[in-house]
This record gives sequence, C-alpha cells and structure tokens, in this order.
Amino acid sequence: GCGGGGAKSAGAVMADDDDFDFGHVPIAWPVYFGDEECAKDDRRVLLIAQLSGWFSTKEGWECLANDLSLTPDCRVVMALDYEVLRATCPIPDVFAALDMQPLEAVACLGCSAYEVIFAARPEASKGLAVLKGLKPKKVVVNFSNYPESAVKIRSLKASHLGRIVTVTGSVVRAGPVRPKVTDMSFVCGKCGSVAKQSFEDGRFCPPRACAGEGCRSRTFAPSYSEASAMDSQVVRVQEVQGPSGGGDAGNVPRAVECELVENM
Repeated sequence: GCGGGGAKSAGAVMADDDDFDFGHVPIAWPVYFGDEECAKDDRRVLLIAQLSGWFSTKEGWECLANDLSLTPDCRVVMALDYEVLRATCPIPDVFAALDMQPLEAVACLGCSAYEVIFAARPEASKGLAVLKGLKPKKVVVNFSNYPESAVKIRSLKASHLGRIVTVTGSVVRAGPVRPKVTDMSFVCGKCGSVAKQSFEDGRFCPPRACAGEGCRSRTFAPSYSEASAMDSQVVRVQEVQGPSGGGDAGNVPRAVECELVENM
C-alpha cells in the first residue's frame, strides 16, 4: 500500500520564504518537464522557487496541506481552492501563468509542492497522516471553485484552446480506461545508446536520429519495460437542459468529448 490514511493534520512551524534557496534547481524537474533543459534563469524555475518559498510559509503550507489525497498508485493529489489561492498567494505571476500558460503553471504548482513535501520540509510532511511513510511521488494538482473558468458547453470555441475551462453536464457515454504512454526509452540499433522520448498526447514517436557521438542511425528498438504510462478515459459530457444546467430548453442539447487522465 501507499502508507498512511486520508486524515488531515497540520500545525508544524514553517519557515519564512526568505529561508528558501531560490538558486536551487528543482529536484522534480524531470517529473514535470521531462528532458527539457533546466536553466536557473528559466521563468519556470523562478516561478517554482517563488511558489516553493510561499508553500514553506505557514499560510502557504495551510493552502498546500488543506486537501491532500492519494491515487491508487500513490501519487499525491493536491486539491486547490482557486479563490482561496487567489486571496492568500502573493505571487501575481502564478495567476498570469494560469491564464496564459495553464499547463505550464499547473506543472510549476505540482513541482513546487513536490519540492516542499519531499525535499525542503520533509519533517512538516511527516505530520500529515496521508503522507506518512510515502516515498516521493508526483504531486497532481486539481482545482475547485474556479468561477472565472466556467464555460457553457455550447459556448466552447477555438479561443478556449490552451485555456482552463470548467463545464457542467451529465456523462452520457464513457469509454474504457486505457493506458496512455507518456514516454519510452529507445535503443539505437547501431551504437546501442539509449534515448528517452516523450510522446505528446500519447502519440507514438520514436527518435528521428541517434544523438550518440559519431552515430546518426535512424534505427531504434523500443524498450517497452521502461515505458511510462497513465490511465486515460474518454467520456462524452452533455449539457443539462434548463436554467440551472446552462442548456436552452427546447434546443438540442450540446455535448463535448473529454479525456480524463491521471486521477480524474
């Protein structure tokens, strides 16, 4: 098992954000950003450092630890109330990022929470029953109470691509849960060097050419034993007719397909 239960408890004395090392390269960078280069002046590194410093304060820790749970494979789920976060977090860049680059912002939030829970403040984390005895695992971020993201299903447009949206409706069809491969290692057929390749949206895409010194082979063998995957399920959500559901009575209800991943 994962170790620990679902009970919440806090109360550890946290440090001021001045105590946090802002030149520190996040240990969880590969978990959230794969093989992307990590430079100390990268805006994501700077945002992670700011968030890690704030999560290490008493107010930030209360926001982080307020609603933690575990997935069946022991990943940590951090449920954040957006309105509480906006009222308490003094970092304007995080809200600008959530508006313009939400996937990047959510990754920074998860990475900073990982940093605080498993590296910067492990003693405080031991005071939470849900984290007791837990080995470092990816922290997944969920939002609730995010009124600015609410959109009617019939109002979804191309302008919403790449943005956080919240839709309300009924699930009218659910597909099977399938594994979605996120990355895999490949072995060069010529020199034997190993390259790790990330798959965008789960699409299989082997390396184009070997990066080994003096080798430009284009032949690779996938290493299935080193593949990383997550659960994925496609559901069809239909708007609810009537004033409370957002649908217009008398019109054909609109529907949208959604892909659920990780803990969804």
